[in-house]
Amino acid sequence: MKSLRIRLAIWSGAITGIILLLYVGGDTYELYHDSLDYIDAEIVQTGERFLEHAADMDGQMNYQVPLEAMILDDREYLTILEVVSAEGVAFTRDGFREQLGSQGSMMPGKFTNLQLGETKYRIGTVSKNQWSGTFAVDFEVISEEVSEAIGLFLMVLPGIVLAAAIGGWWIGRMALNPIRLIAQTAEEINASELSRRLPEPTVNGEIARLVEVLNAMLSRLESSFQQASRFTADASHQLRTPLTVLQSEIDSALNSGAFGTEQQQVLMVLMEEVQRLKTIIESLLILSRSDAGNLHLQEQSFNLAQQIRELIDDFKLLGETHDLEFIEKLPDHLFVRADEVLLRQCFVNLLDNAVKYNKQGGRVECQLHGDPSGLVFSITNTGNPIDSESRDRVFERFFRGAGSVEQGNKGFGLGLSLVQEIIKAHGGSVGLDQSTGGQTRFTLILPGSRLDAR
Repeated sequence: MKSLRIRLAIWSGAITGIILLLYVGGDTYELYHDSLDYIDAEIVQTGERFLEHAADMDGQMNYQVPLEAMILDDREYLTILEVVSAEGVAFTRDGFREQLGSQGSMMPGKFTNLQLGETKYRIGTVSKNQWSGTFAVDFEVISEEVSEAIGLFLMVLPGIVLAAAIGGWWIGRMALNPIRLIAQTAEEINASELSRRLPEPTVNGEIARLVEVLNAMLSRLESSFQQASRFTADASHQLRTPLTVLQSEIDSALNSGAFGTEQQQVLMVLMEEVQRLKTIIESLLILSRSDAGNLHLQEQSFNLAQQIRELIDDFKLLGETHDLEFIEKLPDHLFVRADEVLLRQCFVNLLDNAVKYNKQGGRVECQLHGDPSGLVFSITNTGNPIDSESRDRVFERFFRGAGSVEQGNKGFGLGLSLVQEIIKAHGGSVGLDQSTGGQTRFTLILPGSRLDAR
């Protein structure tokens, strides 16, 4: 029921059905009264002929036999209920007066419905040459005509309603086709394709106005996004030089000062903070280029397994303070064609998180395998699991989970988002596979086309 086309089809069928029901109801009512008028006219015409014939026979007629005058397409006979001559009542059918009851005498030209036994009749009184007679026609004649009309309507109603529903669905489809194209194009627009615009419909109207407004909004968004990207890139680029100078001066001051003094300890803290600032700036620069679609890969062939193995050896030194065990499940050689520097940054960030968020005496397990169908790297670390509220946000920029804050880690919330953007640029994906049972696992996937068979 969420589809507007289906709703239009249902409403079209329902409205058509209701209109037809009202029309047929009025038509049936009119048919009913037309039939009564026709029967009444037949009663008058045939009754007058009968009374004229009865007067000529002067009472020598057998009134118990139905009149041999056929009416209403030869389906029923006129039935005599009562005949009154100039001298008095010549004939009254049994039970007629009892059933007539409070209605009293039937005046000439008067017609009514009357139940005689199990049969309902249409009766009327006719006068001719000082004779009067009350005649009846079985009401089933009218019922049959009305029933035939209703039956015919019920036979064609489903087809008409179905045709109206199909027509409503088709009209809805044609009317909504421009909106479908707009939605399809809008889904394809991302941060790197903000220059795209929605297709303008060939016919002016409400949809054309909607497209015009949305395209104007996209233009404003593109302009704002470009300004933000340029600012981030320019600021990051401009900050690199003074930070490099500052790092160089602090390094010189450290080398010239006495070891272990209070001044040297302050300088070491400053050096650490400057290094953190440089890391943030480099990350922001990469992210801004990725957002603007300008993250160009410097692709080359290298041994990915060897690169990961060397990084693990470096992080083993950092893990000694936590007595961490590193488990390697890597092939001897796995050559890929990719940006070696950017991929190295990805694995550095993943390993850094695995060490920082581990427990004392825990472990870090790295697995890598690849074939033409794809290259898969997974890293698992022990420690407190990521809470359910944070699992959907771990790749958000500057997001730090509650566990990170509680453990006092000095991360800045860009590591995983940087990994995600770099892997996307390589046509792959990265995700949080597991964070239960005391361990957390991230899996990184690269397309098999990156494999460089040797």
